[in-house]
Amino acid sequence: MKENFDIEKKKLEKNILSNIYELKSYLYIPNEKPDFVVSHKHHSHQWGVEITSIFFHESSARLKRIKNYALDLIDQGTYRHKDDKELLKVETATLIRDGKEASKFKAILNERPKIDNYLKIVFDVIKRKNNNYQKYRKDLTHINLIINDEEDYFRSINSKDFQKLFFNDNITHAIVKSRFREMYFLTTINESRNVFFPLKLMCFLTKFYKFNYMYREFYKDSKTKSSAKYLNYFIKYLYDIGMQDGYILLENKHLSFYYAHSEITFENGKTNIFEKPDLIIPSEAKLFNEVVYDVTIEKEFEEYLNEEDKKFSYWVDLCFDSKKTATQSNTNENGNIKNINGNELPRRKRTGYLTKC
Repeated sequence: MKENFDIEKKKLEKNILSNIYELKSYLYIPNEKPDFVVSHKHHSHQWGVEITSIFFHESSARLKRIKNYALDLIDQGTYRHKDDKELLKVETATLIRDGKEASKFKAILNERPKIDNYLKIVFDVIKRKNNNYQKYRKDLTHINLIINDEEDYFRSINSKDFQKLFFNDNITHAIVKSRFREMYFLTTINESRNVFFPLKLMCFLTKFYKFNYMYREFYKDSKTKSSAKYLNYFIKYLYDIGMQDGYILLENKHLSFYYAHSEITFENGKTNIFEKPDLIIPSEAKLFNEVVYDVTIEKEFEEYLNEEDKKFSYWVDLCFDSKKTATQSNTNENGNIKNINGNELPRRKRTGYLTKC
């Protein structure tokens, strides 16, 4: 019985996994801790993927996962758990058409929590997975986390509004501090568009554009411009706020950052972002702590950073359609987004924006 349950569980997990990694390009090996070992068909290195799903509560999970449970509730009033009687009430609903009562039918009421309560559920899931990280296999290059929003909580919003609603202080802190290389949040927006958000990359980009704005404002009257100073301060800023698992490579005046699943390069005033699910960090790249161990930010600028950081937020509209390499992915400041094959995607409107608190 347990074997059948595991098979069904793996089928569900593989279906979720295929929204991020195309089946035709990757090899999947079912596993436990993490749930899958994944490799590109043309590369030998392997990484892990842990999958978790989010429900309003356990009763909602049973309703969605147990076959024919909804019919059993409506037709027979058969509950599988005592809590379901309170959380999954069967009521008589009325269909109104053209201002008149058209028909009556039985329906299951599954109350939708307020946004703060839902984000608390998300935070608890991320926290639990972060705490379990040390239990995963150690022979993999890295491990990613896919968070599947089974409730489609964000169905009624667009991608631009997602980050404003989703990234509260607790969730941001949990993402930044996590040892997962990337966290993908799989959900539905615009009523029917299935997408995933790369949460760690989004955190990095918001901090990058925010720091860039604050640095330019503070030193706008400075007569000397130092790229080395800017770079050291930026990495120190990231390191101090918890983004300590990033890498930097400066080679022949070519600057690259490696964070989450992305390589971020800076050339001719443009920011190019390569989203690479099978990213291999170059051996020559240095961890942030190797660069900033002896860097001290000027006291006046540090005080300015701490003060201004509280005054405004910076949001980046960035998402990918599921089961595709990338069909929508945006940044600003002349930023270009490229897919895993290195091809530049069509430019769209500027999508990063400052919001004063």
